[in-house]
Amino acid sequence: MSKSRWPSPASWRARVSRSRWSIRARSCRWTVDTLRESVQKTGRLVIVDEAPATCSAASEIAALVVEDRETFRALKAPVRRVCAMPVPVPYSPPLEQAALPNRNDIKAAVYDVLKSL
Repeated sequence: MSKSRWPSPASWRARVSRSRWSIRARSCRWTVDTLRESVQKTGRLVIVDEAPATCSAASEIAALVVEDRETFRALKAPVRRVCAMPVPVPYSPPLEQAALPNRNDIKAAVYDVLKSL
C-alpha cells in the first residue's frame, strides 16, 4: 500500500489550528501592518487571487511582505500565491472553473506551506 501525500484529517486540523491566522481582504479592512503582523505571528503566507500571478494584487501583497526585513526574517516557508492560469478567462463555465484557483489548489498550497512544521 502506498503512503498518501496528504495527512489524515485529524492531523491536518491539528496542524492548521496551530498556525492559522487568516485575513480576508474582501470581508474586512486590512492594512500593511495587519498583514505583516499576521506573517510575523505565523511565519507563513498563502495568497489566493482570481487574477493571473503576474502584475496582480497577489504579487503586490507578496512584495509588501518580503520588502520588510523583520517580516521577511519571520518567514518559515516561501510565500505561496494561488492564482488563475495565465490565460484570458474563458466564457464557458467549465473552462472558467479550470482556469481559476479551486479548493484543491488552495488546500495543496496550504499543505505545502505547513510542511515545515
